[in-house]
Amino acid sequence: MEFCAIDWTELIKILTPFIIAFIVYRVWHNQKGKEVISNLAKEATINLLEALTTLTILTFKPPNDLENIEKLIDKFVELDHQNFRNLAFLAECLDDKELNELIKIFNKVSGKTAIRFELFTDPINHEGFITNAIPESLCREYGEVCEKLIDELKLYSTYRKTFKYK
Repeated sequence: MEFCAIDWTELIKILTPFIIAFIVYRVWHNQKGKEVISNLAKEATINLLEALTTLTILTFKPPNDLENIEKLIDKFVELDHQNFRNLAFLAECLDDKELNELIKIFNKVSGKTAIRFELFTDPINHEGFITNAIPESLCREYGEVCEKLIDELKLYSTYRKTFKYK
């Protein structure tokens, strides 16, 4: 009768590279996920600041010519769409109740702003934009929500807040 003995040292030598590769892959995979969230949070922060700047210009110092008003409105609407997509993706990926609540509030305020801009997309109403600019209260509300959202997002973009995926 033959006795089969396993040489554990040889087995460990064979398995060690696979174990190390698996560990490195897991660490890399987790880091890459954090990097994706960080980049998206950074992009959303930049877009929020840009949209807020554009809205502030339209509210407090709108240009006198309709062409520049249209450019600013188009810029704001495009940034608003990008913000919606980025924030919706973050809300779907992350299990963060505070962030999700801020995103819901932002979407409501952003929706009010979008409705306000729809009033001026008709050429007949363009002339009224200069005299009936965006209400200051709406701009301030938008700014407050953006500020809270930016404070939350910067924690993700600088890797200072850990998170769980949904």
